[in-house]
Amino acid sequence: MKRRLLLRKPRSERGQALVEFSLGMIVMAFLLLGVIEFGMLLYNYIVVVDATDEAAAYASIYPYERDMDGSCTPPCRLDNDADIVARLRDTSSGNSIIQEGNYFSITITPDYLHRQPCSTVTVEARYHHDFIFSLFGPGLDLHYETTKMIAPPGSMGICPPH
Repeated sequence: MKRRLLLRKPRSERGQALVEFSLGMIVMAFLLLGVIEFGMLLYNYIVVVDATDEAAAYASIYPYERDMDGSCTPPCRLDNDADIVARLRDTSSGNSIIQEGNYFSITITPDYLHRQPCSTVTVEARYHHDFIFSLFGPGLDLHYETTKMIAPPGSMGICPPH
C-alpha cells in the first residue's frame, strides 16, 4: 500500500505533461513553418537570380535585332527587349513555385538604340514572393540586377583595349 502511494503523482501535477507538450508543439510548429517558408523564399530568390543572369547573358549576345529590310537608316536596329524579357520568364517558368505574374518589374538598360559593342547592358528583375503561411505577412519583394558586357560580333567576347 505504501509503495502505491509513492508512485502516484499529486493531484495538482496530473495534466502538467500534457500542457507542456502542447505548448512545446505549438512552438515547434511555428519553427517548422518558418524553416519551410524561408526555404521557399531562398529558392525563389535563387531562381530570380538565375533567370536574370540568363536574360543578361542573352542581352549581351543579342543586344538588338538587326533590321534586314534594307530600307532602314542607320543604326538599322529593332527593339528586342520583348525577347530578353521572354528569356527571363522562360528560364524561371520551369520551376513549380515561381508564378510568372508575380514579376512586377523587368527593366533593361540602356535602350536598344544605345547598346554598343564593348559597353554594358543591365537587366533588373523584381519579383513578389507570396508567403504560403499568411501569419508571416503578405509577402516579400525580391530584387536582383545583373550587368554584362555586350560582346562584339565575331570577336569571341574580346574587346580591344581603349
